[in-house]
Amino acid sequence: DVGCDVAAEPIDRAISYVKLCHDGRSGFAYQPEAGASAVMSWAGITALEVCGEHEAHESLLAATTWRQRPRSNDESWFYYSGVGAWKLGGETWQSVRPFLVRELLSRQNEDGSWLARQGTEQQAGPVYSTALAVLALTIDYGYLPIYQR
Repeated sequence: DVGCDVAAEPIDRAISYVKLCHDGRSGFAYQPEAGASAVMSWAGITALEVCGEHEAHESLLAATTWRQRPRSNDESWFYYSGVGAWKLGGETWQSVRPFLVRELLSRQNEDGSWLARQGTEQQAGPVYSTALAVLALTIDYGYLPIYQR
């Protein structure tokens, strides 16, 4: 997305690996044969879309599963679900976006910042959490190259 040429072979290997991380039913895991999660499923969808594997069977299965069971406790969910759903577009984006916006705005602090409630995002502090929240809320404006369809 920044103009660097990347040979097809590494991209094809990345696609193969991400697909290996799909459990065949509900979504993607951090590594092959681990349990699928909402965050990793949306990250897997995003990775496949960015690598040019648009609307892969694995992505569509994961999106169907996780858009029906939105997760709001894991702060990483917001960014990855936003980008993944945006990349898939259509019904997926239309079902994820309202939940994402409602949840993020309800978590905003009075000073306009965000602070993750748990995990590594909380340890990173409010600047990191705020940056991810703003990025998640502005996906459909297409400011970043990763947001292009």
